[in-house]
Amino acid sequence: MKNNKLTVYFDYVCPYCYRGLSDLMELLVEFPQIEVKWVPCEAHPYPDSMMGIYSSKACQAMLIVEAHGGNLIQFHKEIFQAHFKLRRRIDEPEVLAEIGAKCNVPYEIIIRELNSKIYAEQVLQNNDLVWEKLGCQAVPDYIAGEKALLSFEDVSIPKKKLRQFLSLCFSDCNYGNLRNLSKYMSLILRHKPETIGISLDEHGWADVDELVEGIAKKKRFNRDILEEIVRTDNKQRYSFNESKTLIRANQGHSIPVDVELDEVVPPKFLWHGTAEQSVSSINKQGLLSMGRLYVHLSKDEGTALKVGSRHGKPVIYRVKSGKMAKDGHVFYLSKNGVWLTKKVPVEYLEKEWEEE
Repeated sequence: MKNNKLTVYFDYVCPYCYRGLSDLMELLVEFPQIEVKWVPCEAHPYPDSMMGIYSSKACQAMLIVEAHGGNLIQFHKEIFQAHFKLRRRIDEPEVLAEIGAKCNVPYEIIIRELNSKIYAEQVLQNNDLVWEKLGCQAVPDYIAGEKALLSFEDVSIPKKKLRQFLSLCFSDCNYGNLRNLSKYMSLILRHKPETIGISLDEHGWADVDELVEGIAKKKRFNRDILEEIVRTDNKQRYSFNESKTLIRANQGHSIPVDVELDEVVPPKFLWHGTAEQSVSSINKQGLLSMGRLYVHLSKDEGTALKVGSRHGKPVIYRVKSGKMAKDGHVFYLSKNGVWLTKKVPVEYLEKEWEEE
């Protein structure tokens, strides 16, 4: 996506950074598309110090972990915990190498590259950038494009203020906004393409340019946002064709389309999650598609429970899918792992679980 980069200047021995980066890492769950550039620096470079510990080596270790593809988020958490909670010497190479090894970078690499001091100059350049060129007074500092949220000495940035800053800079990247747009796309690609004046072909495909143009007339939307929705959707609801000129919903349609599903032999059992208010009807009629083209079934009880919980007090049915297949019922498996069949008669159902 465009404009999704956040630069963070921080120091591992700064208590405000400890609190601020903890808040930021929690907030990144709400803004999953933000790409963070971490810039470690020294709030108290030599000969000044904080609690007698210089953070240059910890900053260098972070750059090493980053260069070798290690887990930076885990590294941040481990370093802050080591310094502020465990009172370990994060200026000692052995401590840093031990932490780096937990973050998927071999111990020997951390030791070797710290001893070679190949990243020491980078830390000095970061110091000069933060304190001299940018004129910052304290850390952490957050920069997004031309917008900045800066710290002041001995003043912590509240989590609420940080969230407001992220919302201002990255409204298109907000998880809630993407989720709402995804629901709107689901309405269009599964049920009512005429909502934005487009049509689907016989296989459920929509023209990507037409979809983007149509949604953009009513909501803040573009091609980048569309691709983020498809990439990050936890249920994998949508698929592009190979050239990314067409898009469709993988299943769940109420309009007659053929999404080119292959017949698949199901496992012995599948599951269906529903809400308590539907039990009476299901016990009489079985599972019906209820306006969709197919009944949706889950591969396990846990998934079925999540589905049922979305609609109220959950109830789980076990489906004798293996017996159904032997009796001539056809099953399909969508690209995002949902089992589909036209209906499930009562005799193939067993009520397995109901919330007390």
